[in-house]
Amino acid sequence: GDQQSALFGQACFTAGMAKNTYGTGCFMLMHTGHTFQTSQNGLLTTSAAQATTHPEFAMEGSVFVGGAVVQWLRDGLRAISSSSEVEPLALSVPDSGGVMMVPAFTGLGAPYWQPDARGTITGLTRGTTLAHIARAALESIAYQ
Repeated sequence: GDQQSALFGQACFTAGMAKNTYGTGCFMLMHTGHTFQTSQNGLLTTSAAQATTHPEFAMEGSVFVGGAVVQWLRDGLRAISSSSEVEPLALSVPDSGGVMMVPAFTGLGAPYWQPDARGTITGLTRGTTLAHIARAALESIAYQ
């Protein structure tokens, strides 16, 4: 549905073309053409389009928690009152201070596909501030 529409909305009409969508979650789809291919790297094979007599396929990788980590900081922890506050907060420190976060609030997507995985924050010290946690939260999107 949504990701296949985005694939063609981004003009990925031929094999080898790919798109990334960043939002609540993050999704990569690469058009693979008319041949059903199996990933050796933990991606899903999915239908890209079936409007023609020859179905088209894609490889898909999903990160379940992208922007949702900012929503969690705002709504779950009430660490910020507006999503726009997270970037200046995270930039107020030079790094995460050794704090690492895995935001597996709904499991882990590609390439792990572990629905029972749960989130964790490690590296906390007495010197850890909310800014370090915000920085680790934003970095966690890229690390996935």
